[in-house]
Amino acid sequence: MRLGLLRATPDPWDPESNMELLERMAPEMAAKGVELLVTCECFLDGYCADRTNVKEKFSGELRRRFESMAQPDGCEAVRRAGELCMRLRMGMVLGLSTLENGLIYNTALLLGPDGKEIGRYHKTHLYEQDLNYEPGNGFPVFQTPWGPVGLLICADRRWPEAGRALRVGGAELILIPTYGMRHEANTCWMRTRAYENECYVAFCHPASALICNPAGEVEAQLLSNVPGILAHDVNLQKCGHEMLDLRRTDIY
Repeated sequence: MRLGLLRATPDPWDPESNMELLERMAPEMAAKGVELLVTCECFLDGYCADRTNVKEKFSGELRRRFESMAQPDGCEAVRRAGELCMRLRMGMVLGLSTLENGLIYNTALLLGPDGKEIGRYHKTHLYEQDLNYEPGNGFPVFQTPWGPVGLLICADRRWPEAGRALRVGGAELILIPTYGMRHEANTCWMRTRAYENECYVAFCHPASALICNPAGEVEAQLLSNVPGILAHDVNLQKCGHEMLDLRRTDIY
């Protein structure tokens, strides 16, 4: 399958502008043969969680602003993303804030080439800047036209158990939309997550895109300060099972 990571910096608090950016760049990705497009963390709203000080985070006004920005089920933005997928015959992982049963989640929404939702993942590990979000409570693996896919968001990648839970659940490709650190240590983490789970790991950040293979090697990378696309073929048949099969689950 050909994976496409969208390296672009969204505008904070401006879902319309960011959706228009996605609609402009997605056709170029489709022209490159991309089958599954991935955006960064909270692409639709510009990751506003990190743009307020601690005092503001506890204010009712800020909470109301987050609620007004978070996307409910059936919202216009998700409908447009679905139509884009259907028109281009391309799947998508869209980072956004969602409003579900009165709670706000940092969400990665997985859409199929038919524009329908395959599933969604809620960020599970929350830092101080995430106080307006509720934590997720699981690591689902989604069956997709390309193979079993797992999702993590930003900080989740720092916990080995998160990636391992997805791999034990059958994921052969772990996609990680993020807005946080992208330093050399992060590359080491991504290589390690791929190696220890013998699967592909793809990291999508506004200024960096990175794909690591099951051997823990960097297969493709894009670093830039202008919008760009990392399109790369991944072969999920290369995923291994030795590390899983030889685990000593009787003692750990």
